[in-house]
Amino acid sequence: MADTIKILLSDLTYPRVSISPLPVPYGIGELAVYLKRQIRDNIEVDLVRTTDRFYQKIENTQYDIFGFSHYIWNAVLSRTCAQHVRSLFPKSVLVLGGPHIPIHSINQEKYLRSLPEFDFFIEKEGERAFLNLIQKLILCGLDAEQIKETKINSARFFKKGKFIFYPLEDRLVNLDEIGSPYTEGLMDEFLDDGFIPIVENNRGCPFSCAYCGKGEFYHNRVAHHSLDFLRREYEYIARKMATLKHLPFSDALYFADSNTGMYEQDLQICQFLKELQSRYGWPRRIITSTGKDLKEKALECIDLLNGALMLTASVQSTDPEVLRNIKRHNIPSERIMSIAKGRGENLRSFSEIILGLPGDSYEKHLQSILDMMNACINEIRIGQLMILPDTVMAAAGYKEKYQLKTKYRLLTKGFEKVRVGNTFKLAMEYEEICVGTEYMSFDDYVRCRVLGLLVNIFYNNIFSSETFRIFQMSEVPVSEYFRRIVSLQKGDGIDALVQDFCALVKGELFDSARDISTFIERENNYEKLHRKEIGLNLLYYFSDKARTYSSDLITLGKNAAVDLRKGGIASAIEKDLNAYYV
Repeated sequence: MADTIKILLSDLTYPRVSISPLPVPYGIGELAVYLKRQIRDNIEVDLVRTTDRFYQKIENTQYDIFGFSHYIWNAVLSRTCAQHVRSLFPKSVLVLGGPHIPIHSINQEKYLRSLPEFDFFIEKEGERAFLNLIQKLILCGLDAEQIKETKINSARFFKKGKFIFYPLEDRLVNLDEIGSPYTEGLMDEFLDDGFIPIVENNRGCPFSCAYCGKGEFYHNRVAHHSLDFLRREYEYIARKMATLKHLPFSDALYFADSNTGMYEQDLQICQFLKELQSRYGWPRRIITSTGKDLKEKALECIDLLNGALMLTASVQSTDPEVLRNIKRHNIPSERIMSIAKGRGENLRSFSEIILGLPGDSYEKHLQSILDMMNACINEIRIGQLMILPDTVMAAAGYKEKYQLKTKYRLLTKGFEKVRVGNTFKLAMEYEEICVGTEYMSFDDYVRCRVLGLLVNIFYNNIFSSETFRIFQMSEVPVSEYFRRIVSLQKGDGIDALVQDFCALVKGELFDSARDISTFIERENNYEKLHRKEIGLNLLYYFSDKARTYSSDLITLGKNAAVDLRKGGIASAIEKDLNAYYV
């Protein structure tokens, strides 16, 4: 064994087919910093984010231990690159960690048997468990089989064919214990390459939403960094970003928090970020979700940050039965409306709604959309219900209980041919999504997808604050306009657009992940993916294509508003549509 243990940690992403704001590999950065603080001598840790750099690293350096992240957006990519490592370095130790694993041991065993390239999987929070694993490997001379005779909390592995799993390691209480990958300089190369800073102000979520991995009891306690720690980290990042203003998205910052603005310290963090805005002109955009209870602190944070932070009303649904099924408690939509009214025209807001939740139907989904429109939310983002493996929805019997019908589809931008040994192999990510419930047929699912398209075309970020004010003064619900959009004849151009959209919505669905692979491996289909002929984000593609029919859209909008003449609503809508589409 070499005197110095060399570790490569990979948080891989697919090549960007278009410019998009991807975060730095903060998670593996935290692992690296924590390891270096606890094991000070005889250890080197390298980090990699892209497949190009990954292959360069392993060609130039002999690593002893390889760690890979495991998310829905890179699960197959990590495995495929690990297969290449295993072909070159059969005696190296390979470790996988991340949320993309079932929560019950029986399902874990089945899943991990499909990943024979890896020696160990670390479940849930990784810093302490990974440190423990590395320390034991060092003591055992990097003999993976030997340390399998010892207890390793949070580790899952096979010993002589038998599945072994140990209790989860205790979570960190004080996040400062990890250290900062920024102030240690580990994120500099990724910022230079155009990746966006992401910071974890706190970790955990007190809510129990059934569709979310953070809804499990394990994550319910919220741990925090100290304010002094975060000030040092943000100061470092701001100075660095001031030198990178020539890069796309260099004005942006991600928060990894689940509920921004819900805690007292969040207000102090935002006060400091306001100072950084004055001194460095950064950040100008903060990508996050504000706290689900929309307490006053969240609104104060929004007010402080000069438009960088948006109000998030992530209701997912406004139907009481659906909310009970997913163990979620929303604040009343009337409260959201009062916030929007009270904060005036400078408040930017968006809402998130999930299609296909247990108990959902076409009528319930439409009502959730209308409720958010009546709350004067600027943008309504509608997503598909994904059945994530680390949620209760993926547990045995859950889909049967709520009669959830699911299909598989390719993740947009989640594909690449990567080297494995002397050949190239297709890595392709997929998702399992709900396309029907007890109360929602597949045809209703497609109709709901059309609602999402119409929201994008006729509502999102189109109405000015003056138009919202006119609706409120006239005591006419915004939803009345959209109801008319849905029910009116659209005209030949828009009808054809909707028909093409529906055809591709149906065409992007498969019965299994294997069926997707078979389809992509057919002649020319991989090339079609690269040419963006298939595998599109249909909502964005058709929303953009709708601009071809801008005159028809404006006419339809005018017709929808014809009976809403009270207080000048019709003329205001026509003005907004012209401003947006002409």
